Amino acid sequence: MEKVLEISHLSKKFGHQYALNDVNLTIRKGDVYGLIGKNGAGKTTLIKVITQLIQETDGSVSLFDSTNRSQWTQALKRVGSVIESPVAHKHMTAYQNLVYYCKARHIPNPDQVIKETLNYVGLNNTGKKKFRDFSLGMKQRLELRLRSLPNPTSSFWTNPSMVSILSESRNSVR
Repeated sequence: MEKVLEISHLSKKFGHQYALNDVNLTIRKGDVYGLIGKNGAGKTTLIKVITQLIQETDGSVSLFDSTNRSQWTQALKRVGSVIESPVAHKHMTAYQNLVYYCKARHIPNPDQVIKETLNYVGLNNTGKKKFRDFSLGMKQRLELRLRSLPNPTSSFWTNPSMVSILSESRNSVR
């Protein structure tokens, strides 16, 4: 089975404090893996290193058998991630946010992707309603989908409860 992620002797230091110390992990295609720990245990730091939001101090990360940083960066195109901060623009509608992200990510067939996405997350009838006026559940569903455009091969999440929100919206659309 294909290796999605391989981490070897990974460490990340902030000043003199280790947030990650000699982490080793292999995840294969089809695996579901959870990081469980107290606040400050390094879960978000690990995801940030994997997605290159911060640089590791020591060790290595390989996504989809990448062997260098350039290949790792390319492999990130196959990955979706949800980390802390919002990505949707408050002053835009769901449709406008999707247009923006489709253009920014050079997604082919944007009209079809937008239509399918709005149906998928149950926001196809929001019209001119701005993101800032959405309910929390509506915001979360759109945020999750924006972060995973186009359909990634793998996803990394810092809040597993968010996955259930997307699953619920998918099931309600079917």
